[in-house]
Amino acid sequence: TFKILDVKNGLAPDVAFIAHPNVPPETSKAVPRQPDLAVEIRSPDDSIQEMNEKVRKYQKGGVQLIWLVDPERKIAAVYHQADQEPTTIQPDGELEGESLLPGFKLKLADLFGNL
Repeated sequence: TFKILDVKNGLAPDVAFIAHPNVPPETSKAVPRQPDLAVEIRSPDDSIQEMNEKVRKYQKGGVQLIWLVDPERKIAAVYHQADQEPTTIQPDGELEGESLLPGFKLKLADLFGNL
């Protein structure tokens, strides 16, 4: 396994996905490449402003799909291009991989369990 380091904006997402044709050779070091999917999990210390800034950086860097997960509120926000409004996924909803991960679905209730 390796960590993705988005070199365009200096961020390392909590979870990242790179589509198969873009996967680098196996390495144990940080991979200097932007992900196709970036997932940020909001910590209690993270402000909304900080999280929004990360999202803007990912969008500016060309990340196709961004999930901002808020365990405290048990919701998620899905972002695409900067000119599109995010979609808020409620606690009874699910995240979808869309065209990047066709068929992938993750229910927030399963993700958060008994938190």
